[in-house]
Amino acid sequence: MEVIAIGKTTHAIGQIEARGLNISLTFDGIAGLRAILRRNADLALVEVELPHLNGINLAKIIELLEFKIPLVFTAESDQFRDRIMAIGNVVDYVLHSEIEGRFTKELLAKNKARTSNSTELPFRMNEGEWHNLFTPPGRKRLLFVEDEPDMALLVTGLLKQLDEYELFVARDGLEGLRKAVTVNPDLIVA
Repeated sequence: MEVIAIGKTTHAIGQIEARGLNISLTFDGIAGLRAILRRNADLALVEVELPHLNGINLAKIIELLEFKIPLVFTAESDQFRDRIMAIGNVVDYVLHSEIEGRFTKELLAKNKARTSNSTELPFRMNEGEWHNLFTPPGRKRLLFVEDEPDMALLVTGLLKQLDEYELFVARDGLEGLRKAVTVNPDLIVA
């Protein structure tokens, strides 16, 4: 079982490691969002207050992207409990003072069962895009978002001829957002 810990979740990291679970650490919301989308983790442990993208907005983006991963929030106070528990993928809200003993394999398994993780991305990438995603960065990554198929075909054909960019294409704004978070483009053309 793999857990992604996002933020100052040091209260729980020792407990998770002591249970023999793999843990990946990130310390800000943007890096945490990328880790969730790129890894096939079983659970994400998210701090409410994060630099660059707070935990509440991170959870809303994950829900918007239709990526099914259970999220357990940790916080100093109950201030955000109701707001956070209303978000689809959130399965638990734990105060820092209550963390001791909360992260057992049974709890993690129960949370996984409530929101089953999907190994499929909620959007399609063609073979060339997968190649561009996993090749060493040499050229700039360009994300082209266009809902008109004829225009998309014309512009992508011209961009491929230039051979200056690793090209990613999205058919609409939501798919563009999903791909932008995943591929981290240098330039977005819409």
